[in-house]
Amino acid sequence: MPSYFITGANRGLGFEFVKQLSASPENVVFTLVRSKANSANLLELQNKTGNIHVLEGDITDTASLKSAAEEVKKVTGGTLNVLINNAALIGDNRSPWNLEAFFNDPNEKILEEDINTAVRINAVSVAHTINTFLPLLRTAAVTSTSRIVAISSGLADPDANSRGQFEWAVPYCVSKAALNMLIAKFAASLHEENIVILSVSPGFVNTAEKPPPPEQLPFLGQMMTAFKKAFPSWNSVPAAPVDSVTAMLDVINKAEKKDSGAWVSHKGNKEWL
Repeated sequence: MPSYFITGANRGLGFEFVKQLSASPENVVFTLVRSKANSANLLELQNKTGNIHVLEGDITDTASLKSAAEEVKKVTGGTLNVLINNAALIGDNRSPWNLEAFFNDPNEKILEEDINTAVRINAVSVAHTINTFLPLLRTAAVTSTSRIVAISSGLADPDANSRGQFEWAVPYCVSKAALNMLIAKFAASLHEENIVILSVSPGFVNTAEKPPPPEQLPFLGQMMTAFKKAFPSWNSVPAAPVDSVTAMLDVINKAEKKDSGAWVSHKGNKEWL
């Protein structure tokens, strides 16, 4: 049975990955969430399908990652076919700030603190997750290609930032750029093994569970305008999670060893929207 491990699975893209992958009874799907108590939809899906294992843990806690790996090992006999690193810190109320705004704040340490936090969660913790599950992925790679996926972002593209004049979401963008480099480094170290590793951007996806509060609307409008400036052919419609995940799974499943280390969009190229 093909096995999958997905972090950040209780909502948004992570939950959609679980829905689509668990739809096949041949798959066994492991999910990592920080709190089962806050994962009602995931637990309900688990009860319906019977092939989902909901594990509690945090990618910033290596002890919980090791515990999750042991649980996977018990079920699969020591293998894992696909690891999808989806959990991430998206942003906070400082997301609209540009670099200059950080230095207008009385506490200039905020920039350093925010970037360090974003890189720790969005890049370093992903590296720890990959290292933790690598023995299981290597065992599976003896008989078929194992796959490691990191959900990245087109916002890490310097060219797109320049074209669209994206001055906001500084810590997030920096952390995703760092993530892409870590994936390239893993690809370099795994080049002789039967493991494909990719960074994949999902596009601009509407994962909101309710309408945004009024105070966020100006920033969202600014983002949409910038995206359209960087990508004039974009239809200005955010993708639905089901469409983004369907496209990403197609890219992931088709990726070959020669693609390892690549950073691509949900379209399999550098077209981020």
